[in-house]
Amino acid sequence: MNSLNGAVARRFLLALGIMLAMAAVMLGIAISPTAFAEDGDPAATEEPAPDDSGLVATEDPSPGDGSKPFRTIMIYLDGASSEENNPVCSAMLKEYMASKFDRSDFRIIVMTGGSLKWHLDANYLRDKDGNAGTLTEISSEYNQIWEVYGATDDAEGYLRLLDGDGVSGDGANAKTSAEELMSDPDTLQQFINYAYSVAPAGKYDLVLNDHGSGPGRGYGYDDHDTESPDVGLSLLELRQAISGSEVVQDVGKFDFINFDCCLLGNFETALALEDYTDYFLGSADVDPMPTVDYTAVFDFLATDPDMDAWVLGCKLVDLFVDYYDENTSAISIGPSETYCVVNTDKLKQSGIVDKLLAIARQMRAEATAGSFYDEICVPKDSYRFGYTNLQDFATVMEQLGIGLYESDWEEPGFLNAYTQSALEIQNILHDEDVVYSRHTQRSNKTHAFFGRDDDGSITARATKSPTSGLSIFSFANPSNGDVSYEVAFYAEAMEELSGAYGEGSTEKELFETYMQAILDYELICNTGVAVSNLVEDGCDPNEIDYDKVHAYLQSQKSGESKRGWEYISKAFDASDRDVEAWLGGIIEIQREEVLNHDKVSLKTESHDGTDYYRLDVADTPKRVIDVPVLTVTANREDEVFNKPTRTFYGTRMASDGEESAGDYMSATDSSYQIPKFDGQWYAVQDADGGVYLASDASDHSVYANFYSMDGKSMGAGELLFDADGNADSIYLYGNTIPISLDTFEEMVTVALCNDPSYGGETVLGSFVLEGKNAKLVKDSCSNLGIDDVELTLAISDMYDARHEVKPELTFDPAGGQWEDGTNAIKKYETTLESSFDIIDAPTREGYTFVCWQGSEYQPGENYLADSDHTFTALWEKNPENDPGTTDPEHSDDADNQDSDNQGETDRGKSSIIPSLGDLLNLMYLLLVSAALGGAIAVAAKNRKRN
Repeated sequence: MNSLNGAVARRFLLALGIMLAMAAVMLGIAISPTAFAEDGDPAATEEPAPDDSGLVATEDPSPGDGSKPFRTIMIYLDGASSEENNPVCSAMLKEYMASKFDRSDFRIIVMTGGSLKWHLDANYLRDKDGNAGTLTEISSEYNQIWEVYGATDDAEGYLRLLDGDGVSGDGANAKTSAEELMSDPDTLQQFINYAYSVAPAGKYDLVLNDHGSGPGRGYGYDDHDTESPDVGLSLLELRQAISGSEVVQDVGKFDFINFDCCLLGNFETALALEDYTDYFLGSADVDPMPTVDYTAVFDFLATDPDMDAWVLGCKLVDLFVDYYDENTSAISIGPSETYCVVNTDKLKQSGIVDKLLAIARQMRAEATAGSFYDEICVPKDSYRFGYTNLQDFATVMEQLGIGLYESDWEEPGFLNAYTQSALEIQNILHDEDVVYSRHTQRSNKTHAFFGRDDDGSITARATKSPTSGLSIFSFANPSNGDVSYEVAFYAEAMEELSGAYGEGSTEKELFETYMQAILDYELICNTGVAVSNLVEDGCDPNEIDYDKVHAYLQSQKSGESKRGWEYISKAFDASDRDVEAWLGGIIEIQREEVLNHDKVSLKTESHDGTDYYRLDVADTPKRVIDVPVLTVTANREDEVFNKPTRTFYGTRMASDGEESAGDYMSATDSSYQIPKFDGQWYAVQDADGGVYLASDASDHSVYANFYSMDGKSMGAGELLFDADGNADSIYLYGNTIPISLDTFEEMVTVALCNDPSYGGETVLGSFVLEGKNAKLVKDSCSNLGIDDVELTLAISDMYDARHEVKPELTFDPAGGQWEDGTNAIKKYETTLESSFDIIDAPTREGYTFVCWQGSEYQPGENYLADSDHTFTALWEKNPENDPGTTDPEHSDDADNQDSDNQGETDRGKSSIIPSLGDLLNLMYLLLVSAALGGAIAVAAKNRKRN
């Protein structure tokens, strides 16, 4: 009986085991995300809702064992403005869903909100139970949280709703999108906490998508915000939301935080979040609409879900840049396409905070001492992104460490007080184990300047690039109200952020000191622009003081009501200095050194058969001004293309007329020689005889942009010709040597342009170059279809105020009076190489006007104005016996002028032929003499007789 009962028990247990096994198999099929109907349509199968994790729990879950994914990627998808007007975020969602990944490896949780309208097709949406056809659209009334299900070989991926009424409450307590703004730090933190609770994993990643405005204005806007639609989460609010999240509180750090938005690939942002993420990613410039191909990113991650996020970040950077290099039609509206990934631990360990703090202190010290020349020249050669104040961190440091404007021209190394620290920071940012960045070829800008290589040597460069891919906020020069608009936001944001750090913290001191340094130079540049413009408008430099500058700045307005003085004033208010006292001293330096018309004279001269303009500049240190430039613009009937422009740069001359060397920057008096335009122009003739006007880079090259036949940009540079004028090679800026045209197997499109470093990106005409079938042509303007040319000669000062040098014509009446009764010297400025009508002559009592001396010109004649010139009235004294010829007031002047006129040309002398009156007087004297002589003779004869 016992054995029978045992057998029955064994059979019962065996049957129970089989039933449990079958139940397990059936349960596995039921929860599988890839269980679709036979036709592969996900809409044909209804799925039961998963548990909180979406995966089977075990007693000891660990990543990768099927019970807990390696990572959860949280995507905060803020669709403000861009989704409503252009379904960019919907396109990103499709990229997420198109990836083929396994939810057991990693999960993607997305929050949608911020937009008044979403465009994703309802076929991609599932409700909480996994049912298709029940949801018509992504809600614009409530923020919603979704999980991404990837594509399979049989079906498209989809979004499954996890929470449909926001994260701040449920049911009757739910908050609408207008009450739960994406620009609210509480919303971000609650999303992180929600995703953390429903999708536990080994690592956690955060993607902040769509809208960023740099460290000054932060991240994330919301179209539901009617009170402050252009205000997002500040850096402090981002820091608080992330640091207070359950991920950071429980785990310690995010694996990576990616700012997939504009302008937040930024040092200040990375520094604010460095304690809460292992890796930081972002774009320093305006993010193009497609951003990065997330299908490719997630497919790459699927090959090794537990890969180090540094490897994943580098791959994302490569995918981003390669895509825009290949798809030039999708490029950014900003100047570049660039992305970077930062190892925050290595950045912190590098000592970059201490080094930048030392630089910020030095900047403030130089501003206090009134020695600000090296500093204000930095933004002229650093790389600027979409916002003028956001500049490439590495190039800012590079330029700050070059003491070109304070050193003797021949001083080796161009060292200054910043050189060592700046070079160390530059090397940190170029260390690809700390910051890995890339940029598109289009991001390279033609620009001639001095740079410092990572080994410390100075080199001349023809292009500038965002070499670190990480921006830093810096002042701009020249400054204006629009720039101060950003500075005001930045000062407020940094003051707020510094409060999050304890007293004595290096980060706190850095944020405060660097922000004040930026304010110092923003104010210096604002006052410098004011002084330059006041002088340009005719104000006597000696009359310029703080009050006059302050009044000028207060008068500044722009098209937008919130800009101009309103924001310049905030720079005044935010400064910790006694601004009036400090700036008063700065203004005194600026007014003494400012370039003005009285310090510049224009002459013409010839050397070795070439005609030149000669500019003599007095009492102006060379560190203050740029080299003079003559710009010649051609006018032609063809309006299809831009106007061709040729530029001629001045050469500094020594007192003996030779090209100058040594003591270049420190001299306060200097001369420049610029070739005069000779009436000849350059053009390129293609194989079919077509002639295209060009701008010459040298006697044997012209400026151009080059494209392959599939439209891909090769870059900017020069088309070079041999001694016979035949096309020979292409020089692309950034390369070391030209590329022979013999090496090109395919044709090349040549888009001729003006000097990229001066005239901007222009198109003068384009043609297809096959082999060497083009010739360089130089001919007269008229033969090339140019109607006329406009000439402008200008010098720019340290604030980029452009001072046009015009011939000054002076007319001295030399004792005469003008028609209005005045007798002051008259001065006229006229256009260079223009025809000037000589003014009417003055009048002078007792004198007759002869000509305008200084060459001989009569009123109404034409004078070619190519230099400064003084005309002095030449007078002829009227005869003394003429009625009304006395002029006691000017008699001394007349005597002096008569003696001064000796040796003049016949046209300016008195006549040497005797007048009729003079002959009669002579005959009268002869008769009187004869009569007197006769009387004397008669008297003598009578005496003798007696």
